Amino acid sequence: MPSMFEIRVPDAKILEFERRLGERLAHPTSVLQAIGGQRYLLADQVAKALFPGASATQMRAELLAGGAREARLVEGERGVERLVARAEPAFVPRFM
Repeated sequence: MPSMFEIRVPDAKILEFERRLGERLAHPTSVLQAIGGQRYLLADQVAKALFPGASATQMRAELLAGGAREARLVEGERGVERLVARAEPAFVPRFM
């Protein structure tokens, strides 16, 4: 299963942080998905495009050096659950 990074970046720094990440791509775009509490998800395929050939450890180090306070790898399923909880907060408890 693909994994993704959960990143914590202060709200005041997120625009600059995401801009710097986007500059690594041929066609700069939004690369992070907000999940609340100054936390963001970076999908596996996007991380691989941003840091070609880098290991997860190297990617984490790059994210921290770029201004993230935390960067941890989560399984794709857990990351998707966080996105659903953010998008449909009332739906998750009913579904569970």
